[in-house]
Amino acid sequence: NDVCLAGVAFGGLVALEYIERFGNERLRALCLCEMTPRLLNADGWPHPTFGDFPVEAGMAYGAGVRADRAVLKDFLYAAFAVPPGPDEIAAMQAQMFLTPTSVVADLIDDMVTKDFRALLPSISLPTLLIYGRGNNPVMPGEVGRWIASQIAGSELVE
Repeated sequence: NDVCLAGVAFGGLVALEYIERFGNERLRALCLCEMTPRLLNADGWPHPTFGDFPVEAGMAYGAGVRADRAVLKDFLYAAFAVPPGPDEIAAMQAQMFLTPTSVVADLIDDMVTKDFRALLPSISLPTLLIYGRGNNPVMPGEVGRWIASQIAGSELVE
């Protein structure tokens, strides 16, 4: 019961997956950073990844990674409002590529189908939300504020 579960970006989706499967009872706190509970566009959902992530594109992304792992290089650049220098990007890419392509593609396939919006109101943990609001091209807009409105007692840091 002393565990603070934290997740950044896809890791936030993994944290919500844990809560969906096992509940909050064994956790002390939750921290979500720069993530959205639904990656893809949906009717009435104003906070998809990149501000616009069509379902068709999301469903094809894993296949694109399987065909050419270099697709992820562009995603890495997109994760920064001001990208780091080429040496830092190369070091991050080298770390990213340690995970086998099939595992990355399977994770993408799984995560793009998730929708955790309905789960959020059931979270009864002290929750910290960290968002750069406008400084992150992958998570633009007000998604942090929306999540804060869904998790009672959560604290939003922007």
